Amino acid sequence: DYDLEVVRSWEQYGKKYLGEHFSWQGHSILELGPGADLGVGITLLAAGAKSYQALDVNPLALSTPSELYDHLSKRLKTEGYSVDNIQTLKNEVKYVCDKNFDITKFKKDNIDVIVSNASFEHFSDVKHTIRQMSETIQSGGVLITEVDLQTHSRWIREADPLNIYRYQNWLYKLLSFSGTPNRIRPTAYKNWLEEYGWENVVIYPKKTISIEKVKAVQNGLDKEFRNEGESLGWLSIVVCATKK
Repeated sequence: DYDLEVVRSWEQYGKKYLGEHFSWQGHSILELGPGADLGVGITLLAAGAKSYQALDVNPLALSTPSELYDHLSKRLKTEGYSVDNIQTLKNEVKYVCDKNFDITKFKKDNIDVIVSNASFEHFSDVKHTIRQMSETIQSGGVLITEVDLQTHSRWIREADPLNIYRYQNWLYKLLSFSGTPNRIRPTAYKNWLEEYGWENVVIYPKKTISIEKVKAVQNGLDKEFRNEGESLGWLSIVVCATKK
């Protein structure tokens, strides 16, 4: 369910950004931070992608139970995807794990679409990541990435989604642990993408809270964030851009 929903969401925003003609057909795709399995890549290949590559820091997908792919094969066939042999598609996936997360490894792979789901908020240096993407993707290539901007801690995620913005930088860094969101806001994504040669940068709010809820907590946020405006209520966004 998760893998299929991720692909559907990217496709939905791809059509919103580029028009109804958008599809995965013939594209060379790079996913940043695929996570626990390779189901997304298999689904994209089944949808007609020319190639799929993925880059991660930790080899989480290597321990995925084979049963997941058996079930995915049945679901893909049920939903009309072209799947003759799930293992063949899996073998076409290029899965790279690199502790340095060097995106430029894929410079020779003719990447024309970069995708990501709920990963950018965990990158330690987003500006550096954008610079490397810019060096790697083909001219005219497209970025479609969803970013989760809200608090990640389960016990306060729904009750206080802006909790991570309450702390000054020194304290937030002191309290941080592996996986703590980096607190990079929408304006920074737009500015850095444009700085490194991307155009038509569009940021779509996907999950939001009302302005009333924002105002109720705004004075309790660190001064760096409290005056951001409407986008402070954006809990998740989809960033789309085209490389010049």
